[in-house]
Amino acid sequence: MDHLMELRDAALPGLSGFFSPSGGNAVGDGRVLSMFLDAGTSHVILGNTESVLRAIGAVLTGRETLAGGELRLDGSPAAFLSPDDALARGCASSLGVFDPISVMGHVRLLYPGAKPLCPDPGALLDAFLPGVDTDTPAADLLPEGKLALQLLLSAVRGDRLLVLEDPMRDIPPAALDAVARSVDRLARTGCCVVILTRRPRHARMGTRLTVVKDGEAVFDGLSDDTDIPTLEASLGLAGGPARESLRESIPGGVVLEVRGLSARRKRERTALRGVSFEVREGEITGLCAMKDEGGERLLRILAGLEKPAEGRIRLNGNILRDHDYPLIHKSVRYIPPPSPMPTGSMPGVTVMDSLAMQCSRFSSLFVRGVLRRERLEAYARFILKEYPVSAEEDTLLSSLDAPSLRMLLEAPELDRSGSVLLLSHPGEGLTPDMLRFLWRCLEEEKVDRTGILYLTDQVDEAMAICDRVLVMHDGSVVLECDSLNASRKQIALAMSGRGTP
Repeated sequence: MDHLMELRDAALPGLSGFFSPSGGNAVGDGRVLSMFLDAGTSHVILGNTESVLRAIGAVLTGRETLAGGELRLDGSPAAFLSPDDALARGCASSLGVFDPISVMGHVRLLYPGAKPLCPDPGALLDAFLPGVDTDTPAADLLPEGKLALQLLLSAVRGDRLLVLEDPMRDIPPAALDAVARSVDRLARTGCCVVILTRRPRHARMGTRLTVVKDGEAVFDGLSDDTDIPTLEASLGLAGGPARESLRESIPGGVVLEVRGLSARRKRERTALRGVSFEVREGEITGLCAMKDEGGERLLRILAGLEKPAEGRIRLNGNILRDHDYPLIHKSVRYIPPPSPMPTGSMPGVTVMDSLAMQCSRFSSLFVRGVLRRERLEAYARFILKEYPVSAEEDTLLSSLDAPSLRMLLEAPELDRSGSVLLLSHPGEGLTPDMLRFLWRCLEEEKVDRTGILYLTDQVDEAMAICDRVLVMHDGSVVLECDSLNASRKQIALAMSGRGTP
């Protein structure tokens, strides 16, 4: 039986010189891709670089042509002349969603040139967006609802193949089961849903999986036939990312700007004196400070837990005012320093109870202001499956070992979306395997263009994973340097107050 689409010994476009230091082309370097896509399936393509995934998506939807090899559709050679040509033959990329337009408004946009799968899309609306009014603006939908709307539009249009680029980026873990059901629903119409992603944790969103490393398929088969550690190893992520891997993303614009920040001494908390610095997207900024030198207090202020006496904080271009908690909560994630749990505290509290308390502000777990038990249970299953926490849903917190408890408290903030991530001594108390897992999470955050501020008192840790290093002493920033050019002695002396700014 013929496959819907095949790539045979394909050399991807725009990647000449990418595989070879000498600048040879993809064909000459022997890096060619072969894979097939079947109708009525969901197929995840997991890659180690964005450029390769973009090239695959461009070839499948007619935006680019192969540099070599063959593309076949329905068993016959195919060469798309343009995206419109690919769309006319049923191969499309996602339409996207426009916030001001209603759900039915999106459907009506298709009718001028579309061939609907059925005369009345009402049944499809109920299937993909149950309980959602057709007049609801797309802006009122949750991220998983917006993705379901894109899948609905593909079903109405009658696509044979739909390519989605990193569709689960902003979708919380608790909603991944619902997304998988929506993808499967579209596949049952006969469409092949292709999901392009760099995240191993999203590999099981499809029934089939192809892993592409540097333009070459290193695994092709059923997604259930592999696991996340194996996938990370095949992508070269086993044992934690190397420094070069963490530094791969090029820093972008400023997401967090601090100017002249000061705070008076308060009980045991160190005063802050004229602190100024920037955090850029796609970059890890290390904050090296000894205990009680102002680092923890600075992060609390940036997280909205304290107010500064003077200074200005600009978040995503907006100057923070008093009571800007909605903006802070939406954009800033904060992992506080580890603290020992008092003996006998919170008796009878289980892992599920802990996650319910930590996620009390997560809108994806609520329906009309009521916490949905089934969504919380799905979220708990996800955390316990994907994070290195040695526990079950009904395990008591008092019986957890310290590393598992620390990881359990960090997991919700690592999974929540936000443009800024503040971490206070996140590696303290973790096992080596957990620490490598944390570094892999930070690598994904850099890919997502997150600005990261990493507080630590370990110089080697800061120099190993951070792009820039700030040193605080006695409430002031006394040194700022590139971690590649700084010396360990220089940073250590500055932290102790004996170095020269």
